[in-house]
Amino acid sequence: MNSGAGVDSITVTDVGNASVINAAGGADIIVVGDTATTATINGGDDNDSFTVTTTHASALDGGDGTDTLNLDNQSHIAAGSFVNFEKVVIN
Repeated sequence: MNSGAGVDSITVTDVGNASVINAAGGADIIVVGDTATTATINGGDDNDSFTVTTTHASALDGGDGTDTLNLDNQSHIAAGSFVNFEKVVIN
């Protein structure tokens, strides 16, 4: 799935295997719930905000800009790949 340019709000609650979500330019808001083992979510350009509640071996890429990764204390991120985040907040 690809979002358009500008500010987008994307909520991922259940993603199948090998799913890819690409957010384009703009300060996107991305909420990631339960994902399969090969879900890939890319933030794109600008200052994006990712909120992760639970995840399993997902690949999250903040992309360009000053991106924030918000994690709750229930997040399972041991097997995940998280790159290009300038700020990480654990609630």
